[in-house]
Amino acid sequence: MMRRRMMTGLMAFALACSLSMPTQAVQAAGYETMILAESTDSTGQTEGSEQTDSTEQTSGGSDSTVSRNEEKDPTDPSEQKDPTEATTEEGNPTDSSTEDTDPTEPTTEEEPVIVPIAPTWSGKTSYTVKYAKNRKFTLNIKTDSDGKLSYKSSNTAIAKVSSTGQVTIKSTGSCTFTVKVAETEHYKAATKKIKLTVWKRTKALSFSASYRKSSYYKKMTKLKLTGTTAANMLKIARSQVGYHESSSASNLTGSSKGKKNYTEFGRFYGLNGEPWCAMFVNWVARVNDVPLTVIPKECAVRYYWNDFQQMKRTHTWSSIRTGAYQPQKGDIIFYSYSYKADTHHIGYVEKVTYTGSNVRIKVVEGNKDNAVRRITMKVSRTNKKGYVKSRKIYITGVASPAYQ
Repeated sequence: MMRRRMMTGLMAFALACSLSMPTQAVQAAGYETMILAESTDSTGQTEGSEQTDSTEQTSGGSDSTVSRNEEKDPTDPSEQKDPTEATTEEGNPTDSSTEDTDPTEPTTEEEPVIVPIAPTWSGKTSYTVKYAKNRKFTLNIKTDSDGKLSYKSSNTAIAKVSSTGQVTIKSTGSCTFTVKVAETEHYKAATKKIKLTVWKRTKALSFSASYRKSSYYKKMTKLKLTGTTAANMLKIARSQVGYHESSSASNLTGSSKGKKNYTEFGRFYGLNGEPWCAMFVNWVARVNDVPLTVIPKECAVRYYWNDFQQMKRTHTWSSIRTGAYQPQKGDIIFYSYSYKADTHHIGYVEKVTYTGSNVRIKVVEGNKDNAVRRITMKVSRTNKKGYVKSRKIYITGVASPAYQ
């Protein structure tokens, strides 16, 4: 009887477990039940109070197990634990965003980007130098850039510059040096302009004691000739505007109102007391130290015209009025008192302007009304003879000296 009751209890236990346990668990429980039954039979134990209590405890234990399984069903998704959920040592889920970085993993740092900056210049940016042929000096220009410097002159006829910045003076006038610094890793390319002005005084000729006392001498010797040869010629000529001829060879100050052709210009040439417009042209050229191959030494107008014709540097009124040749500063203008006659008068061209149907010519001439004068003429371009009505004279043409 006791044996049957034990078998019944075990079967009940197995049935309860099958309702709440996986198949493998149920099979294992049944297998253990069979083992237990066989063990009981082999021991030969029979009815007894101790066995009854043990069986009741076992049965009670089964009931307790079933109760616990009903409270927490392992197949219920809400009761299952996510196997992928990480926990801390305290059992709390960890934040995936706080994963530690492997200290052995190499880190890549971005190299800094170098942005070139504009260099800073120092030194002189302008020079005013007294003329001396082939005079040399070095440009004092520097930069904080490590780039290579290069130099270039805007007019090598005035001054040349070497690759190291050494300047060689060639003539009077103004030019500009362009200094460039090449681009480097740290500095941008840059350019600097340096202005050069080369000047000179008028040439010290053998002036008369009388002329040295005059205001015209002082004006002439104080001149700073900084322009081109042609510009310097006009500066010198203008400094003598107002000089008047004298009636005496002993008074060459230019302040006399004489009428006998005595002038400093005639005295210098060696033919004083003669018409002196051509000798004025010669004197200005010599004071400016112009070579005789550019402006010869002459005392007569027609000699000058012939000289320039041989040089092939003359331009007739016909080419002037049509604009085929437009006179330049420093050109020499020739006149005649009769149409197509020999040349009789001469002067320096200061400025020529073409305005519609007219040509305006500004000149500086010696021996115009017995003095050095500055005159402006207006001539119609339709006037084929070049006749200047206000002066009752004809324009023969101009000569263009080969100034340096």
